Amino acid sequence: MNKTISIIIPCYNEEEHISECLDSIINQNYPSEFIEVIVIDGNSNDKTIDIIQNYTSLLEKMIIMNNPDKITPISLNIGVKKSTGDYIAILGAHSYIKNDFIQTAVEELNRTDAVCVGGPVINQGKNFIGNAIALAMQSVFGVGNSGFRVSSKRQYVDTVAFGVYKKEIFKAIGHFDETLVHNQDF
Repeated sequence: MNKTISIIIPCYNEEEHISECLDSIINQNYPSEFIEVIVIDGNSNDKTIDIIQNYTSLLEKMIIMNNPDKITPISLNIGVKKSTGDYIAILGAHSYIKNDFIQTAVEELNRTDAVCVGGPVINQGKNFIGNAIALAMQSVFGVGNSGFRVSSKRQYVDTVAFGVYKKEIFKAIGHFDETLVHNQDF
């Protein structure tokens, strides 16, 4: 039996990237009726909200919320508190996921004793400089030997990018520390 997953996306001025992010959710092989999308916008002053609103008819359950404080951990907590899913995924608005990401994450959470799982981070540039940075970010010389960045095998790691959590963990240990403006998922 499938369980519901809430995907929380904090955003601010992401008009160039939010469509690719939301399209990647639409294209998941996990049944769409079990996916809840919660976008928390930090008062964007570009077309981010207009673009997001165009997706409300494409996603079965989509909630758009506002975070006037514009601080990521506050957005994450707004999303966690609003979520109804058994699992909670955190996704960056400038990111996108492979079409089997949710299915694989849910299977791993059910198969293991982990409370959070994720997948590899694959950096991609859109021009020469971006490609150079992406290559550095995927190299042990650029980021060290962080397992979550350079490993292709299943293993326990100390950090997970775009984590998928069992919701019960938030009930057990609390929410994101709103004083950590950076590295709030640590």
